[in-house]
Amino acid sequence: MADPGLELRAVCFAYGDWQVAYDLQIERGCFAALIGASGGGKSTLLALVAGFEAALSGEILVNGVDVTNRAPAQRPIMTLFQEHNLFPHLDAQRNVGLGLDPGLRLSR
Repeated sequence: MADPGLELRAVCFAYGDWQVAYDLQIERGCFAALIGASGGGKSTLLALVAGFEAALSGEILVNGVDVTNRAPAQRPIMTLFQEHNLFPHLDAQRNVGLGLDPGLRLSR
């Protein structure tokens, strides 16, 4: 593949005794869909790419840059969760503001 936007190279993850390894390339600018049975590893793969789970080994590259050891906030990945999780003690502005860059300032 000439220009992968997302690449997983021998990325391994384990749940107890169950282990999975991913090798994947998605060309930059392409749309891709992950389909499969419940428990098949789709959400795990996305959690690894976003940095919410840590790989046991392997490399995760986004636009050619290795992001394997970067914190989730330091990866060029955006995540939209299926279920919302609002904090009831915060108003709407502060709930939305949680997703902003820490260097930005909120104004009214």
